[in-house]
Amino acid sequence: VFQENIFAFTYATPLSPDNNLSMGINVKYIFNDGDYVADQLLLNEVTGYGVDLGFLYRYPMRKWGREFAVGLDLKDIAGQVRFNSDPGAGREVTLPSVSTLGVAWKTNEYFTSSDLNLTADLVYINDPSFDDNANRRINLGGEMWFFKKRIAPRAGYELFFNRQLSRATLGISFRMAAPDKSGLGLDYAFHFPSENDTEATHWFTLNY
Repeated sequence: VFQENIFAFTYATPLSPDNNLSMGINVKYIFNDGDYVADQLLLNEVTGYGVDLGFLYRYPMRKWGREFAVGLDLKDIAGQVRFNSDPGAGREVTLPSVSTLGVAWKTNEYFTSSDLNLTADLVYINDPSFDDNANRRINLGGEMWFFKKRIAPRAGYELFFNRQLSRATLGISFRMAAPDKSGLGLDYAFHFPSENDTEATHWFTLNY
């Protein structure tokens, strides 16, 4: 068991003249605080690395919406951590890769002409310790922007093939400035507990 800290070096570039096709790569250095304590136990000291690779294709759809996009994210396609303290000093563990294939549709809602974003993705975790019901899931989500793109309620559902792990999410975003200008923003997300959880989760994100 260890606490994960990451330094990531990121590079992204377009692959087509119209910038519709692009790719990005992360090279990560993984380490932890050797003095970190959880549940009154001193956690292992580890160091390691990971590599992520991603591709995005965007297709403008002026007749049926604003944009359709397809993305592929390959997390930890190469990665390993080494335990530097007991128990298990010297042990090396290969990080399981996580593959995500997603689609997104940006359009305008019919009645109010508000910006509507719909997403869906399939996640596969290549970890033999997971059974077939826990290593795959489908994420569905949608958000709509109101008041000149200042407020956006959103909803989502995390669907595992094991029904007990599935759960719904709700959230809302606030922006102090228009999208084409820099400004302060606040995002909030509420994760309903799954059947295996006893408490819900709250996420707050402050951005600028």
